[in-house]
Amino acid sequence: MAKEARWKLLTLIVVCWAIAASMLAAHYYTLQLLKPAPSKLSSVVLILDYGNGSFHIYNLTVWRPPITLFNLTYAVAKVNYTVYTGLGVFVTSINDVANNPAENRYWIWWYWDGRRWVEGPVGAGAYELQGGEVVCWYYSVVDPSTWKVSPPSSKLINVELGRP
Repeated sequence: MAKEARWKLLTLIVVCWAIAASMLAAHYYTLQLLKPAPSKLSSVVLILDYGNGSFHIYNLTVWRPPITLFNLTYAVAKVNYTVYTGLGVFVTSINDVANNPAENRYWIWWYWDGRRWVEGPVGAGAYELQGGEVVCWYYSVVDPSTWKVSPPSSKLINVELGRP
């Protein structure tokens, strides 16, 4: 009889475990169903200004944020780059327009703060885009004595917004 009692006890334990595990699994499954779908990042405007009067404007909707400026640029353009350990990604060319140290011309990225262009505070690989932003890669001349650059033309914002 003791052997039969052990089997009954073991059976009861296994049944209780199976019920508890099933309820727990159903609970977590229900939580996953009730989770809101990943929200989309509102439109991001990406401008590639070649510094010679020509430019491309991309009005993009990005899903599953965060996405970095580098990843977004890489998704829409032909980008060559170098990765520096500890520093990140350095863009060396966009759409076959390469940095030119002999002429002090480099790709620099900027964002529009609502009034003016502001130079990117971090590398493009570290900058996570927020909804509604306007960002611009500008192929600009860098002053070798001060490392200062001129911002892109504010006229690009008027083009993007459809203003004359």
